[in-house]
Amino acid sequence: MTLKFSGSVNGFYVRDNGDTPSATTMVTGGVATVGSNNSAIRDGLLPGFLKVEALTSLDGWDVRAHFGMYPGINSVSYVGGGANSGCNPRALQTAGIDFRQTYLTFGRAGFSDVKIGRDIGLFQSESILNDITLLSSGTPAGNVAPSNTTLGRIGTGYIYTDFQPQITYTTPSFGGFTASVGIFKPLSSLTGPAESNKQPRFPGQVGL
Repeated sequence: MTLKFSGSVNGFYVRDNGDTPSATTMVTGGVATVGSNNSAIRDGLLPGFLKVEALTSLDGWDVRAHFGMYPGINSVSYVGGGANSGCNPRALQTAGIDFRQTYLTFGRAGFSDVKIGRDIGLFQSESILNDITLLSSGTPAGNVAPSNTTLGRIGTGYIYTDFQPQITYTTPSFGGFTASVGIFKPLSSLTGPAESNKQPRFPGQVGL
């Protein structure tokens, strides 16, 4: 068995000073800051992370277990966003740890692999993974009480894919062409009797 560890730590000083609307100034945009004037020390679009992987082979199959922990540097309120909720900028508070990845994969040559667990979704995943602000600050929404991630270009260029429970199969490469299809936990804003979730979701992705 092979064990792999990887990690990253980041922090940014962010000064946010948005324009104030007036008779001669119009400020528009869903994530644009308006009339703000504040400073923060905060994580970027990607918070700090610690990843642990265990890899082995069993009867010709490559098996991998992956755990991804994403601790932030700001104390959080845990109101409306869990470990990435808005900041609680007071003394003697604690930072959030977003345990966003925990999955198992198994595969072999000619089959590629199957993933079971929690990981980044398929729809729009390439957008965030290729976001030029991923290793920097990005859009500093909520800078007066920052969460442990910024928005990057989320909401100004693409829809956030999220990290979701899934069973996903990825094909081998056929001349550079690959495809992935998954069975995903359905998402709903409803609760109680109104929430049925009778069918899972079936996202897919193709790539060259």
